[in-house]
Parts: sequence; C-alpha cells; structure tokens
Amino acid sequence: MPATHKNWQSLFQKLEGAYSPATLKSYAADIRQFEAWSIATGNSLLPASPENLIAYIAAMTDVLSAATMNRRLAAIAKLHALAGLPDPTKAEDVRLAMRRM
Repeated sequence: MPATHKNWQSLFQKLEGAYSPATLKSYAADIRQFEAWSIATGNSLLPASPENLIAYIAAMTDVLSAATMNRRLAAIAKLHALAGLPDPTKAEDVRLAMRRM
C-alpha cells in the first residue's frame, strides 16, 4: 500500500479554535472519504498527486455534486498545507477535471 500520513487527524488539531466545529467536522468527514477511496484504489492520501485527484473527481462525478467535490478538495488542500506539502488541487488538470464535473 502507498505511504499515507498515518495520523492526519493530528494535523487537523492545529485548526481547532481557528475554524468552526462544523467546518472541522466537514473537513474530517471529507478526508475520511478521500482516505477510503485512496486505500481502495491503492493511491496515496498524503501526498496526493494531481493524477490521483483527477481520478477521484472522475469516480465521484455521478455520485457527488460539484459543490461537495469542491469542499472535499478544500479539505485536501488544507491537509496538504498543514503537512507542509505542495497543494495538488491547484494543478491546472485538476481544475479542468472540476470544470468537466
């Protein structure tokens, strides 16, 4: 299995007090969903590659609304920022995949 951040929840603890409990709950739920998809497909949660995000978006196109996917991408971007990693959601191909969705 690809390397993943074993305890991404500890990274999100940095956000406590800076974000509302509802936002933190949504971010955590979004990351858990992406984590489950990553494990099921053999992809890395952290760092996620733009190619993995494009595949994730394609897999969720008929399942999620674009607004929900945008929220999930925001959570993924925040996780990468907290880990000090480049943001894969900013890749042009990811943005184009979202436009297709």
